[in-house]
Amino acid sequence: MQPITEQFELVIESFHNPIKAIQFIEKHHESISVIVTDFHMPEIDGVELIQRIERKDRFYQIIILTGGLNRKLTESFLHMNIFDLKEKDMPFYKILTSIRQAHQFYLNKIELNKRLSSFLVNSGVQENNSTSLIDDILTSNQKVKDIKSSIQKLKSSNANCLLTGESGTGKDMVIDAILGTEDRNSDFILMINCSEMRDREVFEKIISEEKLEVIEKSNSEVTIVLDEVSDLSLESQAYLHKILNTLMHDNKNSGKIRLIASTQKNLFQMTRENLFREDLYFLINVVGIELPPLRERKEDIQILFEYFLKYYSTQEKKIINDYERKIIRYFEDYYWPGNIRELKNVVHRMVLFSKSKHKLSVSEIPNEILDYSMQSLPNYKEEKEKISEELSIKNLEKITIEKALKKANYNKEMAARALGISRASIYRKMKEYGIKI
Repeated sequence: MQPITEQFELVIESFHNPIKAIQFIEKHHESISVIVTDFHMPEIDGVELIQRIERKDRFYQIIILTGGLNRKLTESFLHMNIFDLKEKDMPFYKILTSIRQAHQFYLNKIELNKRLSSFLVNSGVQENNSTSLIDDILTSNQKVKDIKSSIQKLKSSNANCLLTGESGTGKDMVIDAILGTEDRNSDFILMINCSEMRDREVFEKIISEEKLEVIEKSNSEVTIVLDEVSDLSLESQAYLHKILNTLMHDNKNSGKIRLIASTQKNLFQMTRENLFREDLYFLINVVGIELPPLRERKEDIQILFEYFLKYYSTQEKKIINDYERKIIRYFEDYYWPGNIRELKNVVHRMVLFSKSKHKLSVSEIPNEILDYSMQSLPNYKEEKEKISEELSIKNLEKITIEKALKKANYNKEMAARALGISRASIYRKMKEYGIKI
């Protein structure tokens, strides 16, 4: 077990007595990620052990080791929360691989549970037990309202779904809303980060044809969530299409297997460039949902800003319940490359470093947002003079130098000429303000 402790920094507890193992599990279940047990034991067998430790509110994954596998033994475990069955005499690296996968699956379940039970601030969603996750999506934007309607229809559907949108636009939030409100009630939810599955062999161990066939024979429903599906290699894409196309188009499996895929990239364009398989694209893209960037839903900026302000004021134990209305104008002029996630982080920073105990001011806006927004105004010069009353002259000078350097492609001599100062002066100013290039 040393390779496990080295890679994952996990503590290994071993027991020869299954009764003592059960007692330990009952006491420490919240800190256990994977349980590996023999099927044949003196006091009790694997089935009884699982029956005594299996709980729906627990996330640990169970791996059974047995002297030999057969269909009858496999089917006897289908109704139980078993991650994998392995033969004891197989090479240890295969058992180790299964343990690694089980541990990652445990982490994925923990993360999903956190997202479904927390404020879901990454996506601008507030938890409210009396309403669904769909209703809690904060928006007054028509595109996002249409997306909410699509989620409502998807929750009772078996249709595959492709989510696209820039980083930070809320793809995880839509997945949570579908999974958290679905009428379909999937028996299995397999969440896969495709960025970590570039190797086909690793990917095949996560989605094996044998595992999906076992699910098929158990009459269970499974949802496979593929995060950043565009990162899959062409080999992995071919493998995924082959097994899914076979299983999903079998009449006996109608509605049993559903895909939810997400990506930041334009998959259709990738098919034109032979970077993504066209057949897999059309298999996934039954229902396409494109999340708009924050700069295209400016009417939501104030709603989200006020939500994050309230949230982080509480979290940081402050009583900031007001703000200068000019902040919203600057925020609406900014282009938000990081979308909702960036807005959330900016508000958190402003709350954390606010000089006032009760009100946020324009002076707390980060320089990059302030400078970008000011330049988009027709009365830029006048606004700059006004804001200089709240920001120090040094800060404005630093912003000006940084902007000149960026325009000059970070050529210090060209930037100095553009600013009308000597080369020595720009070197001195860069050192004074800590500007590094």
